[in-house]
Amino acid sequence: CKYWGKGATIFWQIAENDDVRSGQVLLYDSITGKRVKKPFNHITWVHTILKKNGHIKEFNLEQTLFGMHLISREPENKIIAIVEAPKTACIMSTIFPDYLWMATCGLSNINLKRLNPIKPRKIVLYPDLGAYKIWKTKANIMKKAGYKIEVSTLLETKYQRFPAGSDIADLFIDKL
Repeated sequence: CKYWGKGATIFWQIAENDDVRSGQVLLYDSITGKRVKKPFNHITWVHTILKKNGHIKEFNLEQTLFGMHLISREPENKIIAIVEAPKTACIMSTIFPDYLWMATCGLSNINLKRLNPIKPRKIVLYPDLGAYKIWKTKANIMKKAGYKIEVSTLLETKYQRFPAGSDIADLFIDKL
């Protein structure tokens, strides 16, 4: 994507029925691999760009998990691992392909409606460092609703040396 004049990455949100909902557009530094946040946070959506450029007039975003379209292509007994960032889901899917990695595309984007298509599956949440309590609270609500869901304490218990907001991919990249 040539948005911002440098080439950004689009992480498409595709529902379980292969319905393309939108795409999250992010710009990464080609040296560090980290998101570009200065002089402003380089994050937007494909539908926002299309509206801005006059290609569409209205749009109603109904988000899904990044990677949701993969559930019909994977065995039902494959554990679903959920992280916040699509980039992290992509990285982790190459390191641990025995899990089906998905992403929420935002800290607060984990809820019953969004996870409903994967309710029968075993789910493990891998929150960013510092977000464990938030996701644990949400997981408890989902357990009461019948979800088979756990929250990993990996970053919270063993890797506090990382800055707040670090994720599981940072842990494995650090070990390379």
